[in-house]
Amino acid sequence: MLLGGCLDYLLFVANRELDANLRAKVSPSDVVQETFAEAHRDFAGFVGNSEKELLAWLRRILLNNAFSARRKYRGTASRNINREISLNDSDVVVGGAWLLSDTATPSKHAVLTEQLLAVEQVLAKLPADYQLVLRLRYWERLRLTEIARQMERTPDAIQKLWFRAIERFKRELKEDGEP
Repeated sequence: MLLGGCLDYLLFVANRELDANLRAKVSPSDVVQETFAEAHRDFAGFVGNSEKELLAWLRRILLNNAFSARRKYRGTASRNINREISLNDSDVVVGGAWLLSDTATPSKHAVLTEQLLAVEQVLAKLPADYQLVLRLRYWERLRLTEIARQMERTPDAIQKLWFRAIERFKRELKEDGEP
């Protein structure tokens, strides 16, 4: 039951970590399930005392699992994720209410959930490279040089990609009727 209370948060993080191409091979819920299995197996090694520490520990396990999935399916011809289309691309996992403080009201949770859903829907309309650069820049708060390293491009190319992604995101947002 303890881990079940973390499900929404971990699904939100997993959905963020797995771009649309990768979700054709690995679903966010698969990564969360693997995370729960590892956490259950290794719980004796958890040294925290609070819910925040538990969430941070689980998030680290999940990020390692997502990284392993990316490494497994990127750069191998037999598992080329760019040739596949996910049947669940329209599925959006929303659990961002965990990002609010414990004292947040249910209405604040609902507003955040609606906002995250709207952002995810607009992001899903963008090309995979645009999605990735925006997620790395704004959710992971990475510097452009780190994003360039991860995406195996020059920092200049990433900066241009980032600007194009922002413009396209704004255009899609406006077309959806958002302010």
